[in-house]
Amino acid sequence: MPVRKTMPVPDASLAAGLILLAVLLVATAPALGAAASTSDSIASLQQFFKGQEGKSSAPAIDFEVVGGFADITTGAKDSSGRYFLAASHVTRLTGDIYRLDMAFSKKMEQDIMDFSPAYYFTENRSYYFWYNNGDRIVIKVGASQAAIPVARKEITRVDIQSMDTYSVDRQKLFKDLTFTDGNTAISLQIRFK
Repeated sequence: MPVRKTMPVPDASLAAGLILLAVLLVATAPALGAAASTSDSIASLQQFFKGQEGKSSAPAIDFEVVGGFADITTGAKDSSGRYFLAASHVTRLTGDIYRLDMAFSKKMEQDIMDFSPAYYFTENRSYYFWYNNGDRIVIKVGASQAAIPVARKEITRVDIQSMDTYSVDRQKLFKDLTFTDGNTAISLQIRFK
């Protein structure tokens, strides 16, 4: 009688890990293609932001994105709503032109209480912007520009203790950036360095 060999069935955690890996590879494939096409469009971005005057390019950007959310309408009740910023990354393309990549997520509301892991809807967005550490940020939204003024970046306080002594305290400020992209409203909070 011939002996039959059977392959062991992988456990549930290994199968879930393989499925997650496949989903991540499929989800990042369009993003990798978009990043590769960015180098081809630098000339068109320079043409788009042409006319933005300012001082010479700054050696490094003077703010970081610390939080935010997006109100997204998808057409489905479960996936529409407020998505919170899960991750962001700023990439410098030229002296004054940057790309902001953001990942937003929203937890799916469940009608029935169970012990299954929570499911999150995700939305990835990328926007180009012009900034030279000056008094405005210009964001490319489709074929139009959204100019956001930057009034103050820090507050300086002088505390006088006596006629001969004083202390100077400089506090970096936060700034809220709000713009719309079609039926999506995006609000970000940045902190100056």
